[in-house]
Amino acid sequence: RSSDLSEITWQASANVQGNVNTTTINNTDGTFTVRSQYRMVPTSEADGQTVACVIAHKTGSTPATFPVVLSINYPPVVTVTGYDDNWYVNREQVQIEEHT
Repeated sequence: RSSDLSEITWQASANVQGNVNTTTINNTDGTFTVRSQYRMVPTSEADGQTVACVIAHKTGSTPATFPVVLSINYPPVVTVTGYDDNWYVNREQVQIEEHT
């Protein structure tokens, strides 16, 4: 908390599209609390990308940066080829390939 407001910004890789929500609370003792959230929809493209919170305050000479590397679990994308809508029991010389 401080009587001077901090400025909070976010830096994100190009594959990480998100929304920022920043709120300021006026405390009863004359100070302020600044809270900021970065929200995004997790995607496979964002896995391994970096999001950084950058906090600047007039009492500091340089902004403080807090990077986080995203680790997003996601199901694999699977495609099946070779299916021709004409399958039946005992059909011969067929082949299905799965690609992940």
